[in-house]
Amino acid sequence: MKKASLILMGMMVISSVVFAQDIKYPNRGYRGFAETSLGSGSIDEISFFEFGINTIHGYQIIPQLFVGGGIGANVYGLDFASDNNFEDYNNTEWDVIPVFLNIRGDFIKKKVSPFADIRIGTSVGDIEGDYFALSAGIRLKRVNLSLSYVSQEGYNYTQHVNRTNIVKTGSIDSILLNVSIDWGARY
Repeated sequence: MKKASLILMGMMVISSVVFAQDIKYPNRGYRGFAETSLGSGSIDEISFFEFGINTIHGYQIIPQLFVGGGIGANVYGLDFASDNNFEDYNNTEWDVIPVFLNIRGDFIKKKVSPFADIRIGTSVGDIEGDYFALSAGIRLKRVNLSLSYVSQEGYNYTQHVNRTNIVKTGSIDSILLNVSIDWGARY
């Protein structure tokens, strides 16, 4: 199921790039995004890598303001190159589905434009809790490149200490490099 979802979202990204039109600036109307991200971060003292895909759909209210909702599929894996003590943890990989409200601002009316993006929501799956992401980047026609700070609060994980399971509440903080394409809202 997870692999099928990843393949489907990958096909959406590829088809959107193939059918992309020459654009200038988004006008009013439906607008969608397909995004992939890669990065690293920490869960309290545990280092990890992250890979994710998101799909976002909404409405371009004015040329500078987009509001929509999104859902993603993220995989967090322990960073085996770090100093993590892996025997203390019962999982080395977590699958997470963030669901969020997305507000985005494109700053200038050109084919190349800087933008900022904020996402607020929740995540479900192996890690559950509040989800927050703040991004800044540049739009090159229909391709968007950005850097994101992502924080997820209030989830539980189990740590094994001296043959005893201890449930801890923690927070996830990560930095991601995102690449996305968008379609809809005529330019």
